Amino acid sequence: MNTTKNTILTLGILMGLFAGSIAQAEDKAALLRHIVAFNFTAETGVEQKQQVTKEFLKLKTLIPSIVSLEAGLNNSTEGLNHGFTHVFIVSFKNLEDRENYVYRNPFHEKFKALVGPLLGGDSSRVIVLDF
Repeated sequence: MNTTKNTILTLGILMGLFAGSIAQAEDKAALLRHIVAFNFTAETGVEQKQQVTKEFLKLKTLIPSIVSLEAGLNNSTEGLNHGFTHVFIVSFKNLEDRENYVYRNPFHEKFKALVGPLLGGDSSRVIVLDF
């Protein structure tokens, strides 16, 4: 009898944890992702690239509507990156937050002014994809 109660209690706890995990996965899936990749000019130094990464990551602390911000260097072995080396994923709760970030946020504008010259002012050296 006691074993049956423990089994039922354990199953109840596991089901609750599983339901919580599903809810978290659904919440994450509902986020809007803003992916940015840079192909710096040959003249851009390592320290400048590190500064760009630092400043991009700092946006998370400056802009409350950013849910999460990840950064990484391309490490694909396929050779299909076409010179794009630095990748960032910015997550937002909704389209409105993303639009405010892209078009109206002064911190984002300041960041774009920093990185623009390191891309040679060439918009083909930045890729932006959202989903």
